[in-house]
Amino acid sequence: MGEMIPLRLSRNERLKNVKLIDSVFKSAITVKSFPLIFSYKHSDFPTDTPLQLLFTVSKRSFKRAVDRNRIKRILRDRLRLQKPELLQAFNGQAVFGAIIYTSKTLPDYQEIDKAILKLIQKLHEAHR
Repeated sequence: MGEMIPLRLSRNERLKNVKLIDSVFKSAITVKSFPLIFSYKHSDFPTDTPLQLLFTVSKRSFKRAVDRNRIKRILRDRLRLQKPELLQAFNGQAVFGAIIYTSKTLPDYQEIDKAILKLIQKLHEAHR
């Protein structure tokens, strides 16, 4: 069945490099699936981690940091479970990107799961 991909987002799978973050927001490929926007770029240089992600929530929509952190936690958790499918959508190519939550209301798990599945579907179509 192939090698098992651990269902966790480790520390080095978080996008922290300021230059990479800038490039993701300036010139990246964007895929939308309400309430998420996935903005990503293929990595030009070899890396140990095939996926580096950043999760962001608008401070304008959610004034309280507690709410923003909760949403990011939910996003990380739901994406973590879909990680093998996401990696498969990129055919093993290294990618770094940002997942942006755009809704003005707190999410529920089903809504996020549906949005992530739709994103992955769109990525599969784009990388055929």
